[in-house]
Amino acid sequence: AVVSTQSTGRLQKRISGHRSHMNDIAFDSGSDDATLAEHLISVHGLEGPELFNLSFHFTVLQLSPHDLDACEQRWVSRLTTLSPFGLNKEAPKGISDSVRTMCRKSLG
Repeated sequence: AVVSTQSTGRLQKRISGHRSHMNDIAFDSGSDDATLAEHLISVHGLEGPELFNLSFHFTVLQLSPHDLDACEQRWVSRLTTLSPFGLNKEAPKGISDSVRTMCRKSLG
């Protein structure tokens, strides 16, 4: 499963933020912030930060883009990470309606 996200901070801090949700007893399942933890727990039955570390590989796709929102939208579209094909639950700011329509149509 793939997720695309933006960050203006250090990669390690962003990963740690996702990992911290593995310890949450209850997290907001509608939010992209807890998506990775929720996926591991609900789909794979895995719990604990150590399993988070073994389950995900993180890659920087682009450094210092001029427009973070537009860049995130391009990567979400290019990698097809919007749910149900990927783990992005929330459409990034500015994502086109055509991408949402494509996702809905492919589900039948």
